[in-house]
Amino acid sequence: MRSGAGAGFVAVIDDVVVRRTHLDFYRRTLRTHPFHLVVLAPGPAAAWQRNQTRAKTLTTDWSPLDEAMRTELAGQGTWIDNAAQTVEETAEAVLDAVGG
Repeated sequence: MRSGAGAGFVAVIDDVVVRRTHLDFYRRTLRTHPFHLVVLAPGPAAAWQRNQTRAKTLTTDWSPLDEAMRTELAGQGTWIDNAAQTVEETAEAVLDAVGG
């Protein structure tokens, strides 16, 4: 049986990874495949502002997640401050970060 990666498919996992243990889980699980961590870090104010335009509101205060992420994931992967970027600019920055 061939894997999706072996067949040339690129998997993208879109998840909120805040804790180092969560990141380590992905690294262990995906250890035989290329792995790129790209952190979109617009900051709590931009996250709050964007959340106001969504139909589904998960939280109104992103500060605790932002603080934990910046503490536990510091120095890991590529960080993109996309607070002032359009969706297209952010997508381009992500592709640049992973060599796509």
